[in-house]
Amino acid sequence: MRYVLGMCAAAIMAPVAAQAEFIVCNKENIRQTVSVAYRDDGEWMSEGWWGIEPGDCKTLISGKLKSRYVYYRATAKDRSFKGQNYMFCTESSAYTIRGKEDCQDRGYRRESFSEIDTEKYTKFTLNLVPRGGSKNNDRQSQAAPAPAPAPAPAPKPRAPQPGSLGEPFTVAAIWQGCDYIDGVPRCAFHADGVKWFVTGGGGTPDAVMDRIQGFNIGDPVTASGDLIEFFDITVEAALYTVSARQHDHATEGLLMSLSGRWNQDGQPVTWSIEGSEIYQYSSGQLVAEYYARVANNCDGSGGRPGPFLILREPENSQEALCYFILGNDASFFQLAYVGAVNGYTFDFYKEY
Repeated sequence: MRYVLGMCAAAIMAPVAAQAEFIVCNKENIRQTVSVAYRDDGEWMSEGWWGIEPGDCKTLISGKLKSRYVYYRATAKDRSFKGQNYMFCTESSAYTIRGKEDCQDRGYRRESFSEIDTEKYTKFTLNLVPRGGSKNNDRQSQAAPAPAPAPAPAPKPRAPQPGSLGEPFTVAAIWQGCDYIDGVPRCAFHADGVKWFVTGGGGTPDAVMDRIQGFNIGDPVTASGDLIEFFDITVEAALYTVSARQHDHATEGLLMSLSGRWNQDGQPVTWSIEGSEIYQYSSGQLVAEYYARVANNCDGSGGRPGPFLILREPENSQEALCYFILGNDASFFQLAYVGAVNGYTFDFYKEY
């Protein structure tokens, strides 16, 4: 029989705040090995592995859950785990790893996890069940003395109304990742040739801030919200909805195919391409940073068809560098500066 994990899992809460934890129960007839990832005080953590026998349960996270979304990976003999493309670092043996970036550079594996929405409960039980398993059997209850009358529930916060903080927008974007500044999350994406910033406490609902931190650099998304303030080449915004989408193969897909580190032939120059940003190093020293996009036309190209790589420096938004992309594959790409004479080209080779 073929089994699947994740989407068939059910989560039921017991109303005992003092027992805050994240528990995984194995409802299948095969031993499973489980890993978990979560955000802890602003830092991504991944931990594993817990071996869970059929019918057993184990606590994977003790203490109050600090983030609404938890991620897990469950494997079993002769079975693969597909996941939902939320990528975290793992090891083959027991591990606790801080951070989810540069896994392979740090000697770890980079593997796919599935997302669980705990709905901000402090205690949560995830049941791993086979396809067709009864969700009703996954519900848990506890006997308790008759409780005192519960207070009236607090009114739910109203969803932000488009236009309440600035000009409403909906854009096709490329996700650029999140970091923390003084403990406050700050995320970014690129759209329409500029970099958009979203800061915790800046109008974006907490549930949206939690969710967007699960996107990976380079993911294509559709983002909607309010544009709060516009600068030369950056935007401050509040996000209300973000969803994954398919990228445009001829432009966005081409840029994503260039992700990684590249050495310029014959020069002590390295480009690190991460999402829609390029970091240029010379002899190991960072010398320039660019916001990058691929387009089918470019000023000064004389009508020559693209694709073109267009670069802008964050500190010099008025001038754009434009290059013909003459060819590329998994290990090589070649550029020619628009307006250059004598057909001079720049050759880059993938760094392994």
